Amino acid sequence: MKHDIEQLLVTPPPRDHALSTAAAQPGPCGVSVIIPAYNAAETLGATLASLDAQHYPHWEAIVVDDGSTDGTADVAAQAAARDPRVRLIQQPQLGIAAARNTGIAAARADWLLFLDADDWIAPQHLERLTAALAADPTLDAVHCGWVRVLPDGSMGDEHFGPPASDLFPAFADHCALATVGVCLIRRSLVLAVGGFDHSFRNCVDWEFWLRVARAGARFGAVRERLTYYRLRQTSISIGMRNIALLHSNALRVLELAHSPDPRVANPLPAHAAGAPRELLARRRLLITCWCAGLAIGHGNDGVSLLAAIADRDPALDPEAVATMLFAAAPLPRGLLQNAWPQLWSALEPQVTAFLTALEARSGAPQLARRVVHLLAGKAAAEAWQAAPATIGPFAIRPLELTCPLTDLRLPPGVEHLRCLLTLEGQVIGAAVLPVTGGQVTAAALAEATAGKAAWPILGHFFARTLYPQLHVKHGPDGVSLWRGERQLASGLPPEVASDPALAHDTIGWELMLQEVWGRPDWPLVRFYVPAPDDDSAAIFVPGRSLTVELSAEPPTLITNWAQLDVTLTAGGLAVTRTTVPAPQGRLSANALIAALTHAAGMDLCRAVVYQALIGRPLAAEPLGLRARLAAAARRARLRAT
Repeated sequence: MKHDIEQLLVTPPPRDHALSTAAAQPGPCGVSVIIPAYNAAETLGATLASLDAQHYPHWEAIVVDDGSTDGTADVAAQAAARDPRVRLIQQPQLGIAAARNTGIAAARADWLLFLDADDWIAPQHLERLTAALAADPTLDAVHCGWVRVLPDGSMGDEHFGPPASDLFPAFADHCALATVGVCLIRRSLVLAVGGFDHSFRNCVDWEFWLRVARAGARFGAVRERLTYYRLRQTSISIGMRNIALLHSNALRVLELAHSPDPRVANPLPAHAAGAPRELLARRRLLITCWCAGLAIGHGNDGVSLLAAIADRDPALDPEAVATMLFAAAPLPRGLLQNAWPQLWSALEPQVTAFLTALEARSGAPQLARRVVHLLAGKAAAEAWQAAPATIGPFAIRPLELTCPLTDLRLPPGVEHLRCLLTLEGQVIGAAVLPVTGGQVTAAALAEATAGKAAWPILGHFFARTLYPQLHVKHGPDGVSLWRGERQLASGLPPEVASDPALAHDTIGWELMLQEVWGRPDWPLVRFYVPAPDDDSAAIFVPGRSLTVELSAEPPTLITNWAQLDVTLTAGGLAVTRTTVPAPQGRLSANALIAALTHAAGMDLCRAVVYQALIGRPLAAEPLGLRARLAAAARRARLRAT
């Protein structure tokens, strides 16, 4: 492998003759979309259809059939017959790099997009990216966001490249753009760096972007998901051979990234010598972890990959190792990270074997144990099925919040509990708690639940009790919601008319304050800015400190002090303590409500849910929050006596 790297460092990337002569033939403005295709008859039609749907019309598509043995050429020829912007070029199978170079040589536009024959782009893709280039003529390339699409058609999370204009540091670490279809680039710059290097069988894109970035390309970014990257399940029988080749090619790219590269004629001075050599060992170890993750996903432990490196790094970051393995292992099965809960039992032995070998190679103390713990936590965080499970030291248990909570006993070896919080069987959130003495107390469960899911719990309660009582009105600006004669919100989308609970984020806070303070006719602003009129009964407070219970009628306070220290409780549970001015020895009930509402903030919602809703059926009597809090306060007083 060392000999291969040395050869690559002194040898320019292989270039087709047509590519080398094309530099003198700049094309008109527009975009040439280059689509290398090998046995892509099943997916090429969708790729071309996504071009046909583009809002930006000034494109041409060059399909390079790289020696296909299926109907790829027929699909491309039929598209070309329908649309003269589509062209087909056929050649013997030479590989994806050579196919792209063929397309580059045939391109007639000033800007190039490399699109794989099993990916597709959103209708706004070319419009958005060309607009970004027009807005900033100094850009040499612009990229957008992408998403992986699983074989069943479901989609993973959105991903975006780095926002920096200089991406050489990013590409020196990893391939910062997961698929080439996310980036539009100047044709002249592609020609200047020599196109794609077809001595690489893998990492072709990564090595290309590295040269482009070293040459000083200025990148722009459009923060929209506009590219769809098809994820396929790969064959386990050929997997390790391909993974070993991928690993070898990735190590070559990293060596290039951390060395001078004479193939780039005019590198940016800051990157002429490459990235700092002291970073290379750690990056080789981490790319080995990525490839090992792919191997583990194929059912192999990936230990053999460590023979290709001799790097040590006692400070190797367990989080970085876990991140690599976690992202890579599901991919060969056509899955994403959310599949880890189902894959854990099958993958854990291979993960442990690789990490044990990695710990010995890197010299990082306790690396295997620490990474397994991190991986288990990441896998547990992806568990959303309300069924008991155990993943390493994490126990996963459903917690039905409408039933009384009890202390939860857990098996030996469990260190953390991930509770899937359910309301009437519907998962609404999750909370992770430490396990102490083999159990988690009911009080800890309730506190964690209120901390994580108070707002959606309140929304479900209102959906069962209060939202059906609201009045819906339709107007020219949309739907409005009313409580009696008071408008809560207007300009809402039409679907709110049939389900006012959809407006919980808009109206829920106002309704909660109306309910808990017993002021159903107050607008939201009055809970924060007290009105001058106040006919509440006045009481004399001899001391400077007092407690106000949320479920009791707040009084007007008469005092000899200039300010009072007030503690607010909800159902007997302390929520907040604040100092409130009492001008002229008087603190009105309106001013008291405003001061306590300000001071409590979101803690008010958490305390109300903790005391009134958790562990109780949503529709049980008494229905109102205030009545439930009053009952809880009575129970607290009885316990105190």
